[in-house]
Amino acid sequence: MAVDFKSFERLDTVAAIKSVPAGNHLISDLGIFTGVNSTTPRAQVVDIVESAVAELEQVSRYGTEVNSIKMDKTILRDQEIPHYATESDVKTEDWQSLVSPANPDQAQAVASVIAAKSVRMRDHHLETVEATLARALFQQKAKAAKTNDGDVDFNVVFDTAPLDFELDASAGANVYAQLSKIRRQLVKEYGASRAYLERFFCFASPDLYDALAGHPEVTSLITNKVAEAARGALIPVNTAGYDSFSIGNITFILADDDRYEIEEGSGLFVPKFSSADRNPFKLVRGPASRNQDIAAKGVISPYYQKVMVDRYNMVTIHQESSHIPLVLRPSYLLNVKLK
Repeated sequence: MAVDFKSFERLDTVAAIKSVPAGNHLISDLGIFTGVNSTTPRAQVVDIVESAVAELEQVSRYGTEVNSIKMDKTILRDQEIPHYATESDVKTEDWQSLVSPANPDQAQAVASVIAAKSVRMRDHHLETVEATLARALFQQKAKAAKTNDGDVDFNVVFDTAPLDFELDASAGANVYAQLSKIRRQLVKEYGASRAYLERFFCFASPDLYDALAGHPEVTSLITNKVAEAARGALIPVNTAGYDSFSIGNITFILADDDRYEIEEGSGLFVPKFSSADRNPFKLVRGPASRNQDIAAKGVISPYYQKVMVDRYNMVTIHQESSHIPLVLRPSYLLNVKLK
């Protein structure tokens, strides 16, 4: 039976592969970044810059003088969104070997190849997103070489940088007191946004993770069944596929993956906020631009796929995506290093 290749153009591959497992993407899975959709090729994000609320001055009861107030400023941050385009051909050699007297359905063979390649392309997209998020957090940078704006260094743009803390994890050191200092140091930086702080994640190198999880102060509280003891220090808790333990509202994650650039004996504290408006970590997604059929629909999605068939019935899977992470407050991060 002849195969109706044109029928494959009606496939919605994004919906079809939605339930297919996608592997581990730690930063994406933790939900640190707030998703923002842009209908234009530019990331336009409203940034709330706080003005301090001061104590009012007393005035003469029957006089004319009054207090004035300062409102929070809203600044429109504008940045061109990088674009990604990928294609993969479905060739005769890809599906003919799948056809046999026991499985004679050629259309099903072609469809299975399309599905497999669609999943693979999606996985490349997810890995790319994770890499851009990691670069934004650990380097405070974003690649945008193919845009008019060029690469972004958030420390330069906002004239600030992550905080620093040197942690003493020797046997006699008071680890809990030092973690309290880190929390206070960070929360002070957040101003009014501290009310929306959900928790901290500390992406830790193996040395830092082991030094804290195995510290006598931490393990003694566990063995003595103290309620405030570190949960998961002895038997790690699985967090998005990575070992972790928690002390208070800080979750330490063993980020032993090459995707996360963490120096030996160090880690990065990252806050997670419950309010999208107060979250300084944004992942802006833009429209499709290469395929006019997708672009004309005006739907903003994490990625787009389209199956196309030419006049020779050659099948091509087209994928594109448009995204950029924004770190509006690099000083909300903290680099920790073992003494």
